[in-house]
Amino acid sequence: MAFVCPRCNYQSKYKTDMKRHFERKFICTNENGIELTEEIRSVVLRDRKYNPIKATQAAQSIINYNNFNNTYNQFANNFDTHSKLSYVCEHKDKALVGFEDGLETFFGPRIKRIEDPTYRCLYGLGEPDLLNLFNNLTRIDKDTLNTLNIIFDKKTNRFQIYSGTKWESYLEESGLQELVRLVKSYFLDTYEIYLLKNLNGDYPIVKDRRSLKTHLDIYYQFLALFDLPLGIIGLSDREILGHRLVENDEYHLEKIYSKVYDKIKSDLKESDKTKFKRKIINIVKENTIHNVNELNKVFLDFLRVDENFRTLMRDTIKTESA
Repeated sequence: MAFVCPRCNYQSKYKTDMKRHFERKFICTNENGIELTEEIRSVVLRDRKYNPIKATQAAQSIINYNNFNNTYNQFANNFDTHSKLSYVCEHKDKALVGFEDGLETFFGPRIKRIEDPTYRCLYGLGEPDLLNLFNNLTRIDKDTLNTLNIIFDKKTNRFQIYSGTKWESYLEESGLQELVRLVKSYFLDTYEIYLLKNLNGDYPIVKDRRSLKTHLDIYYQFLALFDLPLGIIGLSDREILGHRLVENDEYHLEKIYSKVYDKIKSDLKESDKTKFKRKIINIVKENTIHNVNELNKVFLDFLRVDENFRTLMRDTIKTESA
């Protein structure tokens, strides 16, 4: 049986042809009054065709639809975001990505860039860049729902982070601390070494040492907000630079920059800590609202266009209410 486009009636026996048809630059002619949503495309690629409710069935279906819609609303109110996310990911045949796996994917290209000796541009993070980093990490869209792995639950006032096997729950302060610790471990430690290499190496990639020092100070101020240790603690100069900087001191850089960091920490005001932390928490809260809204839209779209998904939900409701 051929794959059939419900919009223009184009047919092909090959799934790859239908994928290319859906991804074409100029969308096909709308012969049947159907908008090709992501959900409708996924139904066609899985079932080879999409069967909307026919006009002759509309009058009979409207009562059933209203009854089911009421049942779904009850279902949605009784089940948490994790359950809906699980159903959607399973139906999309995509595994939910653990937060740490997501960090590795997200930061991989950046690490490759700043570790590349041929990369000659200054890579620096100011305060807006650091905030934007957390915004990009915690915001998804309908196409990346399987990366919805961090949520702020306003009912319990807790961070929830998906580890890859289960959801871990943290009180607000400790959850924020864990979020920043993981970002530091997966990227910011490498960023710190990048700055120090260019500040202290014999052949720095970046020549603008003043800008490098400014960005290092900004980064150390950020670390001080969370009282996190430097990434170079325990690393010798040889491990950081590739060679010893001072003849009789293997840990010269660690000692020098620990003093710089301690000075920055001592000068930091408690009010500055609270203010910046609140900014990150608010970013995660606002993105949680956006992300859950995107999840709910996709969930409802599946119910509307996908008979298999509707059947699964009906069976789930029956099981839960039994």
